[in-house]
Amino acid sequence: MALKPIKRSFVLSFIICAAFAPDAASQKSGQGSSEPARSDSFRIAPGSMFDTSPRSHIPSDTLERTTRPAMSEPLLNAANEINEALEIIKRNHAAGNALDQDAVTGSAITSMLKSLDPHSNYYDKREFAELLGGHRSEYSGTGVFITNFGHGESRGTYIVASAPNSAASRAGLRFGDRIISLDGQNIGGMDSYAVREMIRGERGTNVEITVKRADTLETEKLSLRRERLSQPSVPRAFMLEDKIGYIEMSSGFSYSTVTELDTAMADLKKRGAVALVIDLRGNPGGIVDQAVAVAERFLPDGAKILSQRGRFSRDDRVWISQNKRPETMPVVLLTDEVTASAAEIVAGAFQDNDRALIVGQRTFGKGLVQNVLDLPDGSGLTLTAARYYTPSGRSIQRNYTGTGLYDYYKRTERAALIDGSFEAAKTLTNRTVHGGNGIAPDVAVEQENYSEERARLIDRIFLFTVDLVNGRIEGQPSRAALRQRAIFEKPVVTDQMVEAFMKYLADSGENLPNEKNAGTVRADLEHYLALALFGQDAAAKVMLAHDKTFASAIRSIRASAELAKRARAVTDPLQMASKSPPKR
Repeated sequence: MALKPIKRSFVLSFIICAAFAPDAASQKSGQGSSEPARSDSFRIAPGSMFDTSPRSHIPSDTLERTTRPAMSEPLLNAANEINEALEIIKRNHAAGNALDQDAVTGSAITSMLKSLDPHSNYYDKREFAELLGGHRSEYSGTGVFITNFGHGESRGTYIVASAPNSAASRAGLRFGDRIISLDGQNIGGMDSYAVREMIRGERGTNVEITVKRADTLETEKLSLRRERLSQPSVPRAFMLEDKIGYIEMSSGFSYSTVTELDTAMADLKKRGAVALVIDLRGNPGGIVDQAVAVAERFLPDGAKILSQRGRFSRDDRVWISQNKRPETMPVVLLTDEVTASAAEIVAGAFQDNDRALIVGQRTFGKGLVQNVLDLPDGSGLTLTAARYYTPSGRSIQRNYTGTGLYDYYKRTERAALIDGSFEAAKTLTNRTVHGGNGIAPDVAVEQENYSEERARLIDRIFLFTVDLVNGRIEGQPSRAALRQRAIFEKPVVTDQMVEAFMKYLADSGENLPNEKNAGTVRADLEHYLALALFGQDAAAKVMLAHDKTFASAIRSIRASAELAKRARAVTDPLQMASKSPPKR
């Protein structure tokens, strides 16, 4: 159904009612659904959304509403004052005749929500449309993966890969191609996120891309049709040595997450996996029901997964595993400072039930529940409605009072890896864990941060790799020869190649790397060569081979297996009986 045009001031009145009206906030929901309620205006359902940033996603169907929600007199006065302020600005501000009322109103709404907490957010119509598709594990685009590399005249947006069977793949776009313009607009100086937004768009429409080909260095103009593409929440899973399976879950929790996990696990088992490493690093969160389902795959019947406490007792809820045959193979979870929200639910459930060891860095610390509300003009907002708690009763939400948004999201006062000053709780086997500041890892590994020097080197390594695989580095093997070396498990990066890179730097007028960063050159060359020759999965394997956190996870598998065994002894009466001394 088409939406009728509605003034932004009317939408602002809706939002004031949604955020502050007691009648709206106290509506009772019958289910802890991950979708917004679809009956009364601004009805709030518990457990709808676990979100960590304005770029996170939650699906919804936009509803047409033609009636204004009832407001008390103070709220109505507030709405009238805002509308009056907008009119005064329009009549009297120096730029009032060119006022973008949508932008001004959007800023007012955002500021109002941010005065409540860091995670209540407003989305304009375009952002909300993007938000709706994110948790369906799909988007509309061309299937090209891009990033910025280089500096000075070489600084630009480069293609690093194309999704299989996508418009980009069919057009032959490949590693090292440089995007010059989009729909006739030069993109020089733009960051890759802005370029990505220009490439994406409505399904079935075309985007004209002008690229400089990496192999011929010639400019080519292409017209690509945007299409629906998958955006999996389990982007890759593969076998490693010693029958260890690796599952990357970095893209958030969508409607298809647990199905994707089941598929990955079934495939790894067929290949002989006897232990798992599940990588939650970089996972921003998503749909609570999917996070609960992921945890339930590994937790036995009766194990607590999550609890929620809202403003009203009717919003309180507990999630309990009902899995009669949980997965029992040893598991290690990887986390970092970006692991947030729904991903923290999984980490907390595993840790409190002693199902797996957590390896890496302390997680983000986001323990608030947001509900998604769709607005009459196609925009929407997320509104904090409750807090969630791990099975041991921990809240992992960081304190945000008196903290600016930049400091809150960037963690400028970074917490220690393990800090006992926060609220203490006990796990199933009586281990002490702490809440109030994210999930602290059981095995802490200092995060490796890239220095400016290494970032500069990576730019040059990428450009060197582009020239190398296209035959422009004298004395080095061809693309085909490099592939053969990798296939037959011979070293691809040789001493001669490293020397050629150092000469490449010197010829470009660049300073040679210091002793510390010289040691990373070989690893970074291996990564970008794998990406150029074999694609993203091969590059991910190379990255893991040089990953200190991952190496620590491999070393922790045996200890994690022993921990899970002790936990099963606590919960399994048959095991407990078998360990009891015989009666005299």
